[in-house]
Amino acid sequence: MWNPALLRPLILGGAVTLLFFACGKDTEDFNTGGDPTDQPPPDTGPFTTGDTGDTGDTATSGGGGDSADTGPSVTDDSAHDSAHDSEGDTGVGVVGTGYGEGDVAFNLTANDQTNSEWRLYQQHGAIVVLVLGDSYEGNFQYIAEYLPSLQSRFDGDGVRIVTGLINGADTTAADVKDAQQIAADYGLNPVLYIDDVTDAGLWASTRPVVYVIDRDLTISQIGNNIVYEDEVETWVEALL
Repeated sequence: MWNPALLRPLILGGAVTLLFFACGKDTEDFNTGGDPTDQPPPDTGPFTTGDTGDTGDTATSGGGGDSADTGPSVTDDSAHDSAHDSEGDTGVGVVGTGYGEGDVAFNLTANDQTNSEWRLYQQHGAIVVLVLGDSYEGNFQYIAEYLPSLQSRFDGDGVRIVTGLINGADTTAADVKDAQQIAADYGLNPVLYIDDVTDAGLWASTRPVVYVIDRDLTISQIGNNIVYEDEVETWVEALL
């Protein structure tokens, strides 16, 4: 005879089984999304030139980045003196190349003891003996003493003796008064005062210095410190 009580455990077991599967599905769906704090950050990839944050070294019109410097260096000798080359000296048509023997001289420009402008390129066609130094210095004074006789020795040969001062008697930059004093003391004309600091450094880094410059403005000979009169005579005679 069928007893309903025997079916009760089967019904109860099936219900428990269905409940178990139902709970398991809900738990799986929740974990699929995961906890956002447990997820790895998105892979943004390497920083490329396409990224707007990478400005690189691109030069701009404002002069930033690695753009080339088109201006002259403070150590560019020719940039300083090229402004003088042939300016106002009609027919010369030469360009300075340096300060050593064999170089075409730059157009040294300075005022003399009368405050008149003197320009090297205006001496084109003459042999120039250019002596630069400090008026208080013994070697300069020694050279200055024989310059008048040197000028007399070569009168009529197109030789011009020119003296230039870097520093005056008070050891500061020479001025027109220093030039006037040296002109009077040694009977020299012209006597320049070189008030351009760059010119002074380029032309006379070691003083005194004697340049013999030929008729085409090429530096033929250079002497420093003690330079004797017979040496200069020999250098000039070689150009006559």
